[in-house]
Amino acid sequence: MKRGHNKLVDITSKLYRGGMKAGTAFFSRQNEELEYLFNRNITNVGSTRGVIGLYGLVDMQFNTVNMAGTYQDGVDSGRLIIANTSASPIFVTNFVHDAFDAMATYYNVAKQHNKIRANAGFLVDMKIKRGYESINNSHEAYMQTYFQAFTDYLNSRGLVEKIRNFKEFMHHFENFIYQVVTENPVTRTGFTRSIYSNILNGGLAIEIENISKSRENLKVTDFYENPNFDNYSKIANHFGFVVDRDVPWRLLANISSPRMQLFMQQHGVTKMGLFDQYYVKTSTLDVDILIKHAATFYNTYVAREPETTRPELVFNQNCPTKGSYLGSISTGTLKIKKLARTTVSKEGAIADYGVKHWVKLYFKLRLAEEKIDISTAQANSLLQSIYSRSIKNNSIDLALGVFYSDLEIKRRITVEL
Repeated sequence: MKRGHNKLVDITSKLYRGGMKAGTAFFSRQNEELEYLFNRNITNVGSTRGVIGLYGLVDMQFNTVNMAGTYQDGVDSGRLIIANTSASPIFVTNFVHDAFDAMATYYNVAKQHNKIRANAGFLVDMKIKRGYESINNSHEAYMQTYFQAFTDYLNSRGLVEKIRNFKEFMHHFENFIYQVVTENPVTRTGFTRSIYSNILNGGLAIEIENISKSRENLKVTDFYENPNFDNYSKIANHFGFVVDRDVPWRLLANISSPRMQLFMQQHGVTKMGLFDQYYVKTSTLDVDILIKHAATFYNTYVAREPETTRPELVFNQNCPTKGSYLGSISTGTLKIKKLARTTVSKEGAIADYGVKHWVKLYFKLRLAEEKIDISTAQANSLLQSIYSRSIKNNSIDLALGVFYSDLEIKRRITVEL
């Protein structure tokens, strides 16, 4: 997914060929240049438009990442802390929570000393209203909508009765996906990098108000013109946060800030080790999630439509010409036979469709999701190279196929900064 409004930057040349240090990118907006948060401290107020919108969703090598595990896994491991005691818990990454807690205490002291005006409306009390939001949950809900759209597609084209097994189901599912995938990604990587995710999915952002970011007038009148805004941004910066210029009630944990790094160290994590300890590369999840969704969708389809039919000739056993083609046609009776559809397991889905085809599907989906414009001949040549590099024990290894597919995609990604 391309983000932002200005020039296209080739991620490979900028990040991996010496043009810039790994993990660095620049973006310009309204004649300003801010440096990407990964590599140095920036001003008190920064913008999450452009590539910064992927903060916490890509690592320092620009691999797409998700927070590891589920809510419960995160809480159990200590990576996530529940920031409130209400019926709807707000989860916050541990060091982000600690930094904000220290900031809120300091902010309250400043208010007691009249450095923060208590009658200013907003920016009076520091409380987290939105924290980490699970991309697992977001992607699952999104894919259910995807399946409903596919079901409508089958019904509108009279294809429901024609699907007898998982392989035929996937044939039509692929045809449908390729029509919509450039704007509606399927893989977890594509979803994470798209407009359907948000910076709160990355675990490095929090919001102190629950306000729609589209309310531009509120942003100006109640935040930028708020008498507390200057001190709010300075105090936030002092504790390792950056105020989002486009959403000023949002704070980004600046992992390059020495103060934020102190809070990180208290949890045994450094800037360089953060993404290995707290995150997982989405490319390692993509095909597993894709297969799971395909099998689940097919099994749901089977539950709704457990039977299909096919025409069958029933022959007259007493016919003297039985066994001849013409005799069969003239004496046989055409009947409609019912066939039961059977469900498929994840292992069955891999076997029925074949490892090679799953690698091909993944590669083609990622090309489309990133809008990488190459010819069919080029794509096929790359696929053959991927296949040859993915041989393990005399057959194509699915994990290796995904790895090399991701490598080829990443070399060709461009992003608007």
